Amino acid sequence: MTANAAFDEKDFLNTRLARITKQIKALEKLTIQTAIKIGKLLTEAEEQCEHGEYIAWLETEFDFSYSTSLNYRNAYAFSQKHNSYDYGKLNISLGAFYLLAAMGDDEKAASSAIITKPYRPLPAPPGATSPNIMFSINIAPAALAKLS
Repeated sequence: MTANAAFDEKDFLNTRLARITKQIKALEKLTIQTAIKIGKLLTEAEEQCEHGEYIAWLETEFDFSYSTSLNYRNAYAFSQKHNSYDYGKLNISLGAFYLLAAMGDDEKAASSAIITKPYRPLPAPPGATSPNIMFSINIAPAALAKLS
């Protein structure tokens, strides 16, 4: 294999990886939006159930725990309090979003617990229109204690 052929193959792989990265990030954004929609439906369902029926309904109809349903419902509640935000542009994982949403009304804890720090994990792919910048999210131990 010549040096040019190796470079072309590497360039092809980088382009393919950039495309895969873009697709995964788009799906992640849909995942947060989907979690919010599921949370809305679960909130509506709980309102329809008599006392004690909701958990039984969850166990019968779905293969996830009550705590998972709380994650969904907290995501929905958070989105209602902060409804001007475009959740499709949020660049965090679903798990990090659940942690943020679980803080609920404690704005002081949420603002001190979430720290975003830009970093550049990989060089920008060829032809990229924007730099490849990600954000790390650190949850302070005091904020985690509030969630348990």
